Amino acid sequence: MCSRCPGLRSPAACGRSCNAHLQPVIIDHFTGRLIGTAGPFAGWAGKVRTLMPEVLAMLDADHEQSAEQAKRRVNELVTEHLTAVATGSAALMLPIEVHTDQVASNGAGRTRLRIVAQDTPAFLYSLSTALSLMGLSILRVRIQTDHDRVQDEIHVIDAHGQPIADAASLQQLKLTVLLTKQFTHFLNSSPDPFTALARFEQLTEQILCLPEHGRWLDQLGQPQTMQQLAKLLGTSDYLWEDFIRAHYEALLPILRPDPSVRRIYPPIETLPLRLQQALEPAADIGQQQDRLNAFKDQELFRIDLDHILSPRSDFRQLSDRLAMLAENLIATAA
Repeated sequence: MCSRCPGLRSPAACGRSCNAHLQPVIIDHFTGRLIGTAGPFAGWAGKVRTLMPEVLAMLDADHEQSAEQAKRRVNELVTEHLTAVATGSAALMLPIEVHTDQVASNGAGRTRLRIVAQDTPAFLYSLSTALSLMGLSILRVRIQTDHDRVQDEIHVIDAHGQPIADAASLQQLKLTVLLTKQFTHFLNSSPDPFTALARFEQLTEQILCLPEHGRWLDQLGQPQTMQQLAKLLGTSDYLWEDFIRAHYEALLPILRPDPSVRRIYPPIETLPLRLQQALEPAADIGQQQDRLNAFKDQELFRIDLDHILSPRSDFRQLSDRLAMLAENLIATAA
């Protein structure tokens, strides 16, 4: 029987007049092996049976927002999981192995990613989004878990249905996997894990497009940097909206691997001199206004960063710095 055209015995009987048969159909098949008692699994399985049709119904709805609504619902479920799991450890990760090769299935080629690493929350969820941003589609995923160690095998193709052939794209693919794995290792320690994850995906997409992205990748590959970034991206909406999203290059000299040599905000007593030096090159009142505003933005950015990332920073120090900045700005403007 043709499930899409009632009354017809087979899809072939529809001929070319049935547009439904011209659309590709995706069938996902999941297999696994239960470890431990069946009690918790039964509850989980029941929840999946309830939620899966709910999300699929959103996808099948015939309006422009259907896909966005389904994605938002999945995002909510991921957020619930991330906030429920225990706080992540700041311990360094064990080495990550990433291998790529080309395989064939049913006469078609595909690129196979093999990842051996520690298990981290929301890694595959985050990686699937990152691969989508790169224009790649996932054809098959195989996951093996041994305690906290996982072996993931992911088959991908590009937007033209072909395997990734050139060396530069393969290298970018490996780097994306490494960055995502490092970041999700520290995700549980973020005040808002899902917000941090969503912003990290945007940040990674922008960085990978830069000609000098190698500098970023070298530094982001440091565990200490990733831990700070997870905390920062999940903390302040103000910093993200006004600074990081548009001026993320300002983070590079600040997020250094060794906190002992990092000075996010200089001594407060140097503020008047630094403000004077910032205004000196201005030739007229218009340039003075521009430089005064730029100085204010940069100072606010660094004050907030230091308050979030420095363990010794407290609210009194934050308020003192903001008050001194405001007094100097007003006096100089006047």
